[in-house]
Formats: sequence, C-alpha cells, structure tokens
Amino acid sequence: MPDLPSRRNALDPPPPLRDGLGTALAARDAELAKEWVLALIAGSALEDAARLPLERLARDGPGACGAVARSLADDEELARLASGQLPALAAAAGGGAGAGGAVKAVAALHRVVWHAARREELARAGAARVARAAARLAHVCAVAAEAAATVATQPAGVELRVRDLRVGRGADAVEAVREAVVLGEPFALLVVEVDDVDRMLSGQHGDEVDAALHRAGAALAQELAGTDTVVAERPGEWHVVAPGADAVRLARRLAAAVGGSETQAGPFLRVSVGAAAFPGDASDAAALHACARRRAYAALAAGTAIIASEEPPA
Repeated sequence: MPDLPSRRNALDPPPPLRDGLGTALAARDAELAKEWVLALIAGSALEDAARLPLERLARDGPGACGAVARSLADDEELARLASGQLPALAAAAGGGAGAGGAVKAVAALHRVVWHAARREELARAGAARVARAAARLAHVCAVAAEAAATVATQPAGVELRVRDLRVGRGADAVEAVREAVVLGEPFALLVVEVDDVDRMLSGQHGDEVDAALHRAGAALAQELAGTDTVVAERPGEWHVVAPGADAVRLARRLAAAVGGSETQAGPFLRVSVGAAAFPGDASDAAALHACARRRAYAALAAGTAIIASEEPPA
C-alpha cells in the first residue's frame, strides 16, 4: 500500500516536513538567492529590472531563502519568517508596485525553491512525498506573501514593528539585556548612535535633522526581526537585542541603514555602532551592555562605523 499522507481537515495547515528537505535546501541558500534574483530580472520589464534592489538582494537574499527552507520543517521558523527579512525584501523587490509587486516577488521565490527541490532532493521521490512537500511549500510562501503585502502597503515613514520598542534610559536598556540573558540563548547586543546628534538638533536645521532621525529609526527597524528588542534612549540612539543574530553582520547592516539617512541640511548621518555578543563577550547583563557602549564610543573616537572587538581598528 502506498505511503499516503494522513487525512486532515482542509482548513488545517500542512504539517512540517521531517524528511530533511528543509535542511538540504537551507544549505543551498546562496544558490537559491541567485536564482531568485535571475527570476525577478526575467519577470520584469527592462526599465523595472533596472530598479531592482540588487545589492540588498545579494546581501539579504541567502538569509531569506534559508528562512523559507527552514520553515518547511519547523512552525517556529515559519513564525520567525513572517516577521524577519523576507517580507521587507520581497516588498522592495516588488519595485514599488505595492502589495501586488510584493506577492509577485514571493511567487518567484516559490517557483525557484520548488524547481530546485525537484531537480535535486525530490528528483526520485515518490508521489506522496512530493505532494507533502508541495503543500508545505505553498503554505510557507502564502504566509510570506501575506506578510510581504502588509509591509508593501505601509505608509512611507512608518516604522516596522519589532517585538518591543521602548523609550527609556540606560537602566531600561540593561533590563532588556538582562531579560535576554535569563533566557540563556545566544544574542547580539548593539548600541547604535548617530554622531554629534545633540549639536545637530540644536542647530538651525534641527527640524530637518529630527526628520532624518525618524527616517533612520524606520530604516533600522526594517533591518530587524520580529523577535528583536529595541530601546530608544534618546533621539539618534538605539540599543538592540537580537536573539540568534551575528553581531558583526547585524552591526554592518544597521550602520548602513541608519547612516544612509540623508538630512536636507547636509550630508548623510554619521553613525557609530558598538557590538557585543552573549555569551562570548560577557555573561552578565550590565557588563555586556557596558562592553557594547564602550565599543560605540571607541568607534566614534576612531572614526570608524563599527567596533565589535577589543582589538584596535587597523
């Protein structure tokens, strides 16, 4: 008797796959990202293809593709997918065409992942396994498409919501770090500061700078996952707790995002980022926070955007 999937209510989502498909595809995330970019180009008119965010797709595409692959095997990964990089990336890849463009970008990724699986992992699979994989991938991409459409229809300048956005002082930032330490899972802590923000705000173009800081906060939020925590101590200063994130890679992304906010009164904002990792840099909340803040000061003094270790910059 063939190995048929069990009967399920038509409204039930397809269950996670336990056959190793997600792991195998996740190992090919860079390959999938490249094929996704090519599919987006092929599906666009020439003038639209020229506007695709190729640098961002090259940077974040592998992570987004890996998230889709891992979601095939894990509902918790699927929940993270909906609030992670992929929705914003698909919305950007939609070329400003709103929800329709975002959904189209996810549909292109759906086809890429499916064709890749059929060429390799599912090449000799039985009909039942292929059907289970098709159903689960369709469900994962439907969740991603809905999230991407939501992002694409947000008004310009509205910050994406992360798990927790607090306005407070240093004690609040340390408390956020302490909560993460109690969980015991690795996380990155970043202190992101716009250089000379007090001087700029007090100048004659303070209103323009304030608007630029708002855009910078929105740009920072778009680089974060839904599980991240942000404490905004004051204008132009954010403390980010990012579970499972690579501190250096996230620091680079946040420096680029915040530093890319141009003021009407002058050049782009200058930003300094201090990065620390739990438990590698410290296992105590106060010590870890002090480490990240010290590195942000060191980055400012050295004139470099990021410092993520105690070693002096070259």
